[in-house]
Amino acid sequence: MNVKATAYHEAGHAVVAAALRRKVHSITIIPDAEAHGRVRHESPLRGIRLDFDGSNRARLRAEEAIMIFLGGPIAERRAFPRSLRHWHTHGDYTKATDISGSVCGSTEEESAFLNWLAIKTQKILDLRWNQIERIAAALIERRRLSGKEIVERFETVADSKKYKPTSEDEWPIRMLPDGTLNVVSEDDDEEDKKDVKRRPAIRSKKASR
Repeated sequence: MNVKATAYHEAGHAVVAAALRRKVHSITIIPDAEAHGRVRHESPLRGIRLDFDGSNRARLRAEEAIMIFLGGPIAERRAFPRSLRHWHTHGDYTKATDISGSVCGSTEEESAFLNWLAIKTQKILDLRWNQIERIAAALIERRRLSGKEIVERFETVADSKKYKPTSEDEWPIRMLPDGTLNVVSEDDDEEDKKDVKRRPAIRSKKASR
């Protein structure tokens, strides 16, 4: 993943977290052994045990956590639709499906749940795309932003140019009947599609049982 794509990806996570009133502590696009970039933010699941807690409060927290994970891939997809690859988003989708598997009763319910949250996440990014661009530009220049520097770039909320998603963008995640998440863009070339097929599929907890 190149630096610009990483910057938009991490900015997506940060903007969704902030929109959900979760404090963002820092963002970096300096790679380490585990990731190309990282966002430190307040976790919606702090103090929540989804394997034991079936309350509405726990489910709402799970929704927030999933949306934050989806924010990165969806922002990257909008900024660089032709260069997004399956392995760029593998970790985020795996974490999202792990959480959804804890609160959904079936693969069908989980598929609908993830698609619904993807649409909600996209709408957040739609309304705050100018924030994404500000944060991404600053990350490309500085490589790291503190919480204070991030807040300074949250001043303007509404984007002056309303983004009109394509029919494909409206469904950035598709779960197939076997539980595999289909995240391959129609713009990917044939060779890349073959490469994606050779990689391990991302499966939900429900489908893997």
